[in-house]
Amino acid sequence: MRPPTKARVASSALAGLPGRRGAILGEMLELGEASEDGHRAVGEAAARTVDFLVVVGRAAVPIAEGAVDSGMDPTRVTVAPDPDAVLATLPPRLRAGDVVLVKASRGIGLDRLVDGLRDELGKGSAGRGARR
Repeated sequence: MRPPTKARVASSALAGLPGRRGAILGEMLELGEASEDGHRAVGEAAARTVDFLVVVGRAAVPIAEGAVDSGMDPTRVTVAPDPDAVLATLPPRLRAGDVVLVKASRGIGLDRLVDGLRDELGKGSAGRGARR
C-alpha cells in the first residue's frame, strides 16, 4: 500500500531539507478500515526519509512497526503515549539545525505539541519550519 497522499507529500518535502530530519507522527483518523496498512506504509516511507521518528499514540504504533520493518534502526524510533510525553522528552534531544515534521489528524491534538515545542525552544514559527 502507498502512504496516504498528504503523508507522501509531507515526507517528500522533508526529504529535500538540509540538516537532521525528524518526524513526529500520530494517528491518521481518516484511514478507516485501511488504518493499519496505511499507518505501516507511512512508517515505511519515514524510514527512507527521517533520521529519527517519534510516533504518538497507541493507534499509530503501526507507523513505528513499518519503519523498523523497513530497516530503520529501532533506537531511532520512539513511541510516546501522548503529546505531553513527547514534549517532556524530545526538546533536550533536538539539536541546532534539526528539521521536524509534525503530522497527524487534527483530532489527535498535535497542534498543542507544536505550540509547546515552540514555547520550549524559544523561537521559530510552526508554519515556516521552526528550527532550534
